Amino acid sequence: MDDEMKNYHELHGMPAIPFASQAGGFFSGRYRLGEAVPPDKELFSKLYYNEKNFNKLERVLEVARQYRISPVVISLSYLLSQPFAVYPIIGSYTISQLTESCAAGDFRLDADTWQYIDGI
Repeated sequence: MDDEMKNYHELHGMPAIPFASQAGGFFSGRYRLGEAVPPDKELFSKLYYNEKNFNKLERVLEVARQYRISPVVISLSYLLSQPFAVYPIIGSYTISQLTESCAAGDFRLDADTWQYIDGI
């Protein structure tokens, strides 16, 4: 979601239902700036593979280390901590990935940490 859309949701109190709430695994920490993008992730790279998202990814990974929790939980908690209702659609290939994603429902970021991740 770009800043304009985010501002719209906040201003109007409109809930968001992000279809790709995990950004194709981008915020899991498995991708690095400058590394080649796998051929099956070409579309993904056009959407998420940019400096702004890599900066946000570094902050997500830092917070995940601080709390000793998965970056997936942190990134989904970031969505759930928006100043408007967010109903993320998650995708998983395994039960462990599903369990990891569901753990985000039990974790909330405080305002300072949310702002740090957001880059404010």
